[in-house]
Amino acid sequence: MPAFEEVLNAAEINRVVTYLRGLCTEPGWPQGELNVPRALVTEKAFPESETVLTATAATSGRATVMNELAYERTLGRRDQLEIATPFGWARQPSGALVGGLGDVAVGIKHVLFSRLHAEPEQPLYDATGSILSVQSELTLPTGNPRAGLGTGVFGVGMFVAYDVVLPVQSFVQLQGGTDLPFSTRNGPRSMYLRSAFGKSFSQHEFGRMWSPMVEIVGTRDFIHGAGTDWDVVPELQVTLNRRQHIRAAVGYDFPVTDAAGRARQVMAYFLWDWFDGGWLEGWR
Repeated sequence: MPAFEEVLNAAEINRVVTYLRGLCTEPGWPQGELNVPRALVTEKAFPESETVLTATAATSGRATVMNELAYERTLGRRDQLEIATPFGWARQPSGALVGGLGDVAVGIKHVLFSRLHAEPEQPLYDATGSILSVQSELTLPTGNPRAGLGTGVFGVGMFVAYDVVLPVQSFVQLQGGTDLPFSTRNGPRSMYLRSAFGKSFSQHEFGRMWSPMVEIVGTRDFIHGAGTDWDVVPELQVTLNRRQHIRAAVGYDFPVTDAAGRARQVMAYFLWDWFDGGWLEGWR
């Protein structure tokens, strides 16, 4: 059949998408244009069905390689189940390299608000809008704190995530939350504020997408007189196939405060959005 990529203009594509969305018998689903690129540290508000493998390796200080395998699955229109399984290896003072499991976390995300605005003559990828979610999670004592792999105690966590989609495929992500272990013998309670700023570039309208981002991450322990640790994380996400449901990202974590006492880290992830297709689909 003949190619039809340029047969419809932006307004006609919008009308087709609007018609297809009108066939949905369950209103209230967050619209896909609010699904911004995933950052390395900052959690986004949009619920997903995907699997993500993240790796972090220290380039200064004690040699450590920490990984996390996250399984996320949407539950209906506005909820998401997440199971995060950390594992890794850490060099001990004796020189031995010890590996194992960290503290597994199980969380539920719920979308409180989502809104998309698109002009009739405007391409949908230039639409604007915002989405707000909350997540609570339970941390299980599966880690080995003596090896530097988790706290080894039960805990709870919660956060609020707010994403803003701006014109020309730019976006802002904000996340604030707290981690509250039931016992502080292996680590204090803490709070954090994370943000990500970025913009996506496509090689052509439906081609490979490149999304450079910069994250600013702050963490503070609930200890009297404690300071706030600030980090800057420049990074780049890229889609690996034509359907764009398989992606990768790489970045570098620069400590800004207490830079001499905290390690720099290289970070990367590999993402498979299996809701949008199988592993071998969408490459051609």
